Amino acid sequence: MAIILNWNDKIITGSINADVYSVTFAPEKLAKLQELIAKSNAAQTVADYNAAVEEFKQATEETISGVIGTDNEYIYVDQAKGTFHLKYNNAISTVPMPKALVDRIKESVDKKIDYLPLIKAWVRWLRNPKLRKLSKAGQEAFSQRFFNYINIKYTNQELVNKLIEEKGYSEELARQLATTYQVKITNEGLLATFKVSREITKRYRFNDKGKKEEYDVYSTGTKTIDPISGLVTTEKVELSNEDRYFEPAVQGKGGDAFYCGDTLGHYIRVGQVHRLPDWSYVNCDDNQSCVKGLHKTMCLA
Repeated sequence: MAIILNWNDKIITGSINADVYSVTFAPEKLAKLQELIAKSNAAQTVADYNAAVEEFKQATEETISGVIGTDNEYIYVDQAKGTFHLKYNNAISTVPMPKALVDRIKESVDKKIDYLPLIKAWVRWLRNPKLRKLSKAGQEAFSQRFFNYINIKYTNQELVNKLIEEKGYSEELARQLATTYQVKITNEGLLATFKVSREITKRYRFNDKGKKEEYDVYSTGTKTIDPISGLVTTEKVELSNEDRYFEPAVQGKGGDAFYCGDTLGHYIRVGQVHRLPDWSYVNCDDNQSCVKGLHKTMCLA
C-alpha cells in the first residue's frame, strides 16, 4: 500500500493504493497532505496506518464549491448535481449557471477581480422572457450558448506587433497581453458590444430658390484660396458626438426601421436608446441565422 503525492502551482495529484485523486492547489492543503503521509509512514500498527490513509482520502475529497474557492452570498452549490445556482434573498434559481460563467467567476477569483458584474449579468439573463418559455434542457443549452459568446476572446494584432517591435516582448507574451474578452461587461452587468456603423455626413436643405440641395455637414461652404499656390481650402465644422448621425454599415436604410430615441427610422445617434417597435420584429429561432432583430443595427456607444 502506498500514497503518491505530486503537485504544481495549480493542482495536487497522486494516488492512494492505485486510486487516483486530484485537488486544487493550496499551500495549506499541500502541507496537510504531507503531514498525513508522514503520519502514515510513522504508523506502528495496521490500524493506525489504515486510519491515516482514511484521513488522507478525506483530505483529498474536494467539494464542488472548492472550484470557485469561496462561499459567498450569491452562489448556491448543489453538491449532489455539481451545479451552481444564483442565490438571492433566500431564493435559489432553478436554472444552473453554465460552465462558461462558472469558469469566468473562478478566473476572476483567482486573479482577485470583482466578479459581481458577472453575477449581475446572470441576474439580467434570468429575466429574459424567452428563457422562461423553454424546457429545463432548453434553458441550460440557451444559457450555455449565451455565455460561450460572452467568453469569446479577441487578439489585437496591431498591438501584438507594437509590443514586439517597441517593447521587445516575445510573440507569446505580446499575444497574451493583447488578448482580451471581446464582449465587455459593465459594473451593472450590462453587455457592451460594438457594431460597425457608417457616418452620414450629407444633409439636405432648401436653397435660396426653394429647391432641395445636398450639403456636407462638416463644411461651412466658405472657401479660401492661397494667393501664391492657388490652393483652395474649405472651412470645416466641428460637431459634438451627440450631433453626429450614423447608419448600420451592412443594412444601411434596408430592413425594419427602429427607434432612435423617439424617432423611427434607420438612424443611429450617440446617447440615444435604440429599440424595435415590439418583439414581433425579432426572430428568436436559434436554428436560423441572419434573422430579423436589432443585433444588425446596434450603435457604437
